Amino acid sequence: MSLYFTVPKIAATFILYALFEEFGWRGYLQSELSGLRKIYKYLIITVLWFVWHLNFEISINNLSMFLLLFAGSYGIGLMADKSKSLVIAALFHSLSNLMQNQLLAEIDFSYKLIIIIISGVSAYFIVKSSKNNIPENAKIQLT
Repeated sequence: MSLYFTVPKIAATFILYALFEEFGWRGYLQSELSGLRKIYKYLIITVLWFVWHLNFEISINNLSMFLLLFAGSYGIGLMADKSKSLVIAALFHSLSNLMQNQLLAEIDFSYKLIIIIISGVSAYFIVKSSKNNIPENAKIQLT
């Protein structure tokens, strides 16, 4: 099968996987922890996400993984809180998964950085434009 057909299937798989994972992390757990301060909420999600990735050994690599997961939990969680959208959270989760996958190993780092910057700026404007229309106490939804 041609690479042109394989890459979209892999990308779709990453997006669907991230959507289902974010349904649990943001759609359920983050909503249930909404009464906590943001730092505690995201720290609890980070610890559970860390265990989810089966990281039990104490090492420098796992510490960096924990810090990366905390940054991801905070960033994706903040986007989900502001936009009330699981789709935005899932897209950024899948983008992160794709960036770490060997599928994109041959792409130059500068191009990956451009993708990340464009995605971040896009998310900023999406969240900024949508937060005016969403009540603060609304639940995160699959939108």
